[in-house]
Amino acid sequence: ENDRADWFTAFYLSFGFHGIPWVRDRDHRVPTALGVEPQSHGCVRMHDELAQYLYERLPYRARVDVVQ
Repeated sequence: ENDRADWFTAFYLSFGFHGIPWVRDRDHRVPTALGVEPQSHGCVRMHDELAQYLYERLPYRARVDVVQ
């Protein structure tokens, strides 16, 4: 089964900001805590509320700098 995540906002190809991933349905969230260990290959995983905020407010083609 593929993980899914809400509020995906792409910033480069298939990389983007998104909420916490889930499997099967939203009641089955991927359990790893945010900021504790990497879980993706380039996306920025964040709490759903923050991902939704960016999704709704980030202008199309806005410049995004991802800094480690």
